[in-house]
Amino acid sequence: MINLIPSKDLRDYLKEINHTFTDFEKATLIFQNRFLNKNQKHEELRKISQTTSNQELKKQIQESLQYENQFYKDFFENNEEKYIYTVQKNHEVFAYFKYCQEALDFIKYFDFNKIKSLEIRKYQKQGFISEKENRYITAVSINLNGEIERILHDQNAKENRWFNTDYFEEHYVYIPSYFHKGDCVRNVRTNTFSILLEDDQDLLKFLDTAKKRGWKPHFVETTYKGYTLKDGYWELSFLNLSELELARIPISSRKQRLLDRAYEAMSDYIHFKYVNRHRINEDGLEVMERNILKTTRDYFQYTLKKEDPNFQRVINAQELEDVIVDLI
Repeated sequence: MINLIPSKDLRDYLKEINHTFTDFEKATLIFQNRFLNKNQKHEELRKISQTTSNQELKKQIQESLQYENQFYKDFFENNEEKYIYTVQKNHEVFAYFKYCQEALDFIKYFDFNKIKSLEIRKYQKQGFISEKENRYITAVSINLNGEIERILHDQNAKENRWFNTDYFEEHYVYIPSYFHKGDCVRNVRTNTFSILLEDDQDLLKFLDTAKKRGWKPHFVETTYKGYTLKDGYWELSFLNLSELELARIPISSRKQRLLDRAYEAMSDYIHFKYVNRHRINEDGLEVMERNILKTTRDYFQYTLKKEDPNFQRVINAQELEDVIVDLI
């Protein structure tokens, strides 16, 4: 079987503590694995369906595969040329195509070290003005190998399983880890660095609260929150725990040195504010906040152009909140 957990650090740790996953959890981890393409996911899910004793899971997998097979058949279909396809990242469109395969061939020329995520969207051709004026009918995400990875949108779906945690696709999975608040981690898929705001204790507390209150957590809610420096600010978001490894930023240029200082400042702040709070007073925390502002400003003064809309915001930032965007 493929690696359920992309992170080698976590795989080794789970093996060390003899942690195992149920068939239901394995199916979720396969579906959520962003390294795999749709065919690999389907193959692994079929294997689980054939061997599991969980009849509900068997039923769910069969329904899911049936739906996805029909979806992809329809997604590629354009023999009567009623549709157009776009290759895009969020709202940035790179090209338009008559057929989906042409879009996939075009994607092969992308440098995925620079562009971390792409989509192919399908639009009705009749009445089409632009991707901003028209609503796409279906969309798929592309993995870092330029292959279709998963369905992003289907306006014709009778049932939206992606937001229902009773199904394996979005059901939560508890993944133990030895990471701590303030640790610097690297996403092994996107090669981006983050500072953890949560750790295993926080996750267990959340799951206990969810159980007591009858909540049904989604998969993304059982990952960690963390800060990532990008586009002129610190982005607070959920981090896919299964893709994280402990790391230090490699220092081989001035840009990387400045980046490392900014991450070190944020790491120290999180560590002392949430882990060793008894060892620092309010004045000390304020000094750390000012250091985050300074190192963040130094980094973006070096990397952003003055005409960038985020440049002045970073330069004029007075409080830590001025350089943080909460996406949660």
